[in-house]
Amino acid sequence: MTNELKDQLAVFDETWKEAPEGNTFENLPDGKYQVSIQEVRFENAKTSGRLQLAWVFHVESGAHKGRKIFHYRGLEDEASIGFMKKEVFACGLKVEKASDLPDMLEELLFRIVEVTLKTKKRDNGDEFQNCFINKLLQEPVDTGGFQGQRADEEDVPF
Repeated sequence: MTNELKDQLAVFDETWKEAPEGNTFENLPDGKYQVSIQEVRFENAKTSGRLQLAWVFHVESGAHKGRKIFHYRGLEDEASIGFMKKEVFACGLKVEKASDLPDMLEELLFRIVEVTLKTKKRDNGDEFQNCFINKLLQEPVDTGGFQGQRADEEDVPF
């Protein structure tokens, strides 16, 4: 590590000491949200190791604009693949076979969809929040070949 980088970081040493340790994340309130799909990928769950489809949504409007919603659809059995298919189709992506899905995930990026968040309680009193993908609201905006640009970003001249 260069001394220049250390000097740049040293400016934040006091703030670092004051910042909370651990997770201060709070779920969004239950309700419906208009979100863009920022990321969708297959991965293995950290605890169970099962294959899952991991979604990252960006809230596009309302009081929570800019927040992220994370959603995981695990593959456990035939019922779970049915839920996964419903979610992908709700986003407007028609896929013939499950094995075709990994090659088509990029087509989901930047679509605007409606999701519903709903909090439930387990028998032991712990709460968890479900995310349901309801419907496609808008196809992705043509960004002129630039990857990673959202519909609300302005064109920036050189």
